[in-house]
Amino acid sequence: MFFFFFLTVIASPLEEGDALWKYPTYHEAIQKWKKAKNSHESAISIMAQYRLLLIAPSILFPIELIRIDRELGNCDIEDPRCLLARIDREIILGALQYPLQQEFVEELLAYLENQLPDEVQTRNNWLTAMSGKKEDITKGGPFTRGPGAPSISVGFFLGVRQGLGTHLGYHIPNVDHRLGNLSLYLSVGTTEYGRVGFQYNRIHPLWIKTEADLRNVNYFRFQNQEWDIISMSSTQGSVSFGYKKGFDHFWIGPQFRWEQLDTPIPAHGLTMGLQIGPEHARIIQKFDTSFTSYTHIRSTTTLQYRHPVGLGFQINADLCPISEAPWWRQPSAGGGLYLRLPFAQRIRAKNLYTGTVEWQLFPKQTLGGVFFAEGAYGDNIYAGAGFGARIRIPPSPNNNLRLDLGYSSLGWGVFANIGEQF
Repeated sequence: MFFFFFLTVIASPLEEGDALWKYPTYHEAIQKWKKAKNSHESAISIMAQYRLLLIAPSILFPIELIRIDRELGNCDIEDPRCLLARIDREIILGALQYPLQQEFVEELLAYLENQLPDEVQTRNNWLTAMSGKKEDITKGGPFTRGPGAPSISVGFFLGVRQGLGTHLGYHIPNVDHRLGNLSLYLSVGTTEYGRVGFQYNRIHPLWIKTEADLRNVNYFRFQNQEWDIISMSSTQGSVSFGYKKGFDHFWIGPQFRWEQLDTPIPAHGLTMGLQIGPEHARIIQKFDTSFTSYTHIRSTTTLQYRHPVGLGFQINADLCPISEAPWWRQPSAGGGLYLRLPFAQRIRAKNLYTGTVEWQLFPKQTLGGVFFAEGAYGDNIYAGAGFGARIRIPPSPNNNLRLDLGYSSLGWGVFANIGEQF
């Protein structure tokens, strides 16, 4: 309490925001930085604008960065705070996973040490935290990504049987000022396809996830050289509670499902899961069950690995060891789900094993590519391979425009999407 009272008395809004940039006070930090952005001092305004890049939507990030850089170019180089703004630029871009010009930053800090000793010490502390030499980085500072900003996502899909459609999403990070994220989404298509729903997820202090949707979906099954197609309306929802420590977390909760809404069939049960390991090397185990109307137990195991040089693989075992459910609840693959070359739901089986190995070329560059091979075993054996092109949009390396082309045991296939396969 005394610390924040002390800040209010002597600190500038910029410094207040830096101290508040941590859980659970991200929202308050943003308000302080927005206030500093309106400062009559050009250097202070520029430093605040660089900090606000931490919450800039990806589509606006490059435009905002160019605009702020132009303002920095007009800043008086005789003003030591303009040089400090240049340092902050490098630190913040480093927090966004851009290459950090370490030597350049250290030279500027040494030059400013006598003029701005307190500010230089603070930046040195940030650099130490970013290098991983200091584990406790909870004191605030713009060297962490933060929760991000509200964003809109738009996507399209086109398939022989799925028809033409679009996905719309609105994502609000930190909606409750406690790192809770809310996503609203709507999908419509030409083949009577429609879906509307929401998802809310929070990891502090208790892991909570709730989601619900209403959908009309076409399900496909290729059997005996013929297609079985059913169009069905359903609604489902779940509330899961769990615990997260570091990269590992566990969750469990009830899920509710009604199928064929013209004559509703309840299929309620439990959902639970476990995730172990960081994003580049993790194991995910999920269980979904239904015990009303029929018994259905589905186990999904995923093993993922990605090396920094670009080599990666993903192995999945999507199994229904006990199931009285209709065929449309069986695991499927294609259209980006497990496999990229077959179209959506082309492969379906009660017990389905899939695997993908790929080598990303220039994984940190704007333009890149990938060689991949994939396979599956269910009722039949599937294998395929191909090449993909990538255009990466800052600030996140996962904001990739991708186009994959290849040949498989089912013929030629092409897949376009945003984001990587895994």
